[in-house]
Amino acid sequence: MSAMLNKLLLSLFLSGVLLSSCNKPKCEEIPCPEKPKVITLKECSPHLQALIQNNKSHIRGVQVGMPLSAINEVDSNFVSNTSFYTSFSPDLDINYWAQIDYYFDENNIIDKVETEIIPGGLTKNEDILLVDSIYSEMREYLSGKYGNSVTNTDLKLIWNEVDLRNNSLTIFSLDYDIPETPQSFYENKITGKIDTVDNSPTVKYVVKFLE
Repeated sequence: MSAMLNKLLLSLFLSGVLLSSCNKPKCEEIPCPEKPKVITLKECSPHLQALIQNNKSHIRGVQVGMPLSAINEVDSNFVSNTSFYTSFSPDLDINYWAQIDYYFDENNIIDKVETEIIPGGLTKNEDILLVDSIYSEMREYLSGKYGNSVTNTDLKLIWNEVDLRNNSLTIFSLDYDIPETPQSFYENKITGKIDTVDNSPTVKYVVKFLE
């Protein structure tokens, strides 16, 4: 049912793209948005380069739609594995680490990757500055690569990449995720005391493939 729904949504989306391209007024008739500046990966910070890895990649050297065997994470970063996703937790540099979940279908094709980028600052204020920085950099990089975002709801941005030759759609979303509570409390099983942990904001980056 999910696969059929995805195909229906993709068909409707591609039909809309074709219709809009046929009926789209010329730029002289309506104001056109300014085209974002293209930023190459080599111009980006070391942590963003570590996250994306190469110019053709969506995340960690991989494109959604590739077989599961394309994942090139090292074993030491492995977290868990189920029948529909596998998780890794690599360090990007001294300031960031990531939780990456690779989802795959019954044919072992990667159809979605969910990434949470987590700051490693020494204070809550430093964490906020780190998250602000990588969110802004990723927004500029993705806009330069895929054009203006199609939606902008609060701090969640979405881009689409359509492949008419293969009748596929790739959806990219970037979200500045603010925790519901500023702190969490855990019982320390060794001391028996309650530990307090500050909940910092994170950046969530999701890539989904529809065919």
